[in-house]
Amino acid sequence: MKTTVYRYSLRAAGILILLGLINWFLIAKPFGYQASEIVGYLSMILSLSMIFFAIRHFRLQYGNGVISFGQGFRIGILITLITSGVFFVYTALYFTIWGDSFKVWANDHFQTTMTPEQYQEFLIQMQQPLWNSPVFQGLVMFLTVFFIGLIMTLTSAMVLKKD
Repeated sequence: MKTTVYRYSLRAAGILILLGLINWFLIAKPFGYQASEIVGYLSMILSLSMIFFAIRHFRLQYGNGVISFGQGFRIGILITLITSGVFFVYTALYFTIWGDSFKVWANDHFQTTMTPEQYQEFLIQMQQPLWNSPVFQGLVMFLTVFFIGLIMTLTSAMVLKKD
């Protein structure tokens, strides 16, 4: 099980990081905030589809075509935790390196899409030290990837279960 988990976790994390970098360098600036947000969530779903393939691989290669919901869940949740952890580190590094550029880019978007009152509230919130912390940003992304991975894990374990 360890080999399957590690192999598919690294694939999922690699896909997520690669698509995240493509999003930032090729999509976010020319196509805007909404397009970048959509691509970001689609990247998470695409990368975490490795959970389905890992459970199926384990069932076919090691389970002789049989896997319980519990086994599938364990494989999926471990992949989710490892991928989320790797993405936490990536996000913290990303905000350390490109955080200022990201803040300017996001600020430009919100300045043009909010009312002046909403924008002033937004500026006050963004000056809180927590929002400027790469660790906090990493934690937010860890939780986002984790919850999407949890849904993918439950779905995949249920669909692929064969007792």
